Amino acid sequence: MDEIAFGTGGIRGVAAFAEPDDESELELLYKEGIYAPILKGPNTINDLVLMKKSAGVAKYAKENGLKKVVIGYDSRIHGKTFAELIANIFLSQGMTVYLFDEACPYPELTFAIPTLKADMGILISASHNDRRYNGYKLSSHSGTAILPAP
Repeated sequence: MDEIAFGTGGIRGVAAFAEPDDESELELLYKEGIYAPILKGPNTINDLVLMKKSAGVAKYAKENGLKKVVIGYDSRIHGKTFAELIANIFLSQGMTVYLFDEACPYPELTFAIPTLKADMGILISASHNDRRYNGYKLSSHSGTAILPAP
């Protein structure tokens, strides 16, 4: 089992291990929240993976003098809850967090980053993937995607 790794613009993966035609884990996630008793692993988007990845991004930010982050989410299952969880990680590192209070599209987040003079932005979204997926898009101070080092 592989761990979700950063790729173009962030990470993306399924929110549950269930097969494409089995909605039971997604329904449980929807009803019981991000701590629902579903099988979680390092290759799915879940609270543990998002906390681990966010802790790494927050550590990098702190070590490099980055102080402000904009965090948004789309309408996927518990996107707001995941965004709030991530916001708390950055707040615990003493960073200023601008958290959207409702779902937003990626262009709105990328506009907010330079407008608020933030150092980076994060959007919880899996864009064009089906409802089983979720993701973590990371953007720079200019609103552009942050790409992994070659």
